[in-house]
Amino acid sequence: MSKQLATRSAEFSKILKIIQAGRASAYQSVNVALIDTYWAVGEHLSLKVSDAGWGKGTVQELSIWLLAKAPDVKGFSASTSGE
Repeated sequence: MSKQLATRSAEFSKILKIIQAGRASAYQSVNVALIDTYWAVGEHLSLKVSDAGWGKGTVQELSIWLLAKAPDVKGFSASTSGE
């Protein structure tokens, strides 16, 4: 490896680290936004369950409706635990 290539390799490694740090920051930001979204959905559902009398059946209907209207949206299936 020539000296110039070795020098460039070191500089290129610095650029790679900048790219990797940016990606990590972007992933973290996306994760925070997703957690906020899930929290808001859960809060809304909780209020509907307590104030509007929504029950397990309504939440199941919501899950089916979401799947039909937005099949690309993942993570909102009705829980089947406790059945």
